Amino acid sequence: MELDHELSDEVVEVLRLIGRKWSLIILHELTHDPMSFGELKETIKGVSASVLSDLLSEFISKDIIEKRSISISPPRSAYFI
Repeated sequence: MELDHELSDEVVEVLRLIGRKWSLIILHELTHDPMSFGELKETIKGVSASVLSDLLSEFISKDIIEKRSISISPPRSAYFI
């Protein structure tokens, strides 16, 4: 099936991002509840810390997820969809 129009650069970039290994698993986990980096790392067996960090950063930069501070002492943040 051919598309009658070209996809915008933003759509292509989001599709590229969610097509990466681990992306859909990360997004699926965040649909349940906000999670910290450590909780995501513990829940998603096999993903390296660097890959998880890179993907979370990309999701934030594309406004797919948000990172919010949830406590001041001790400092703690969580990722939200």
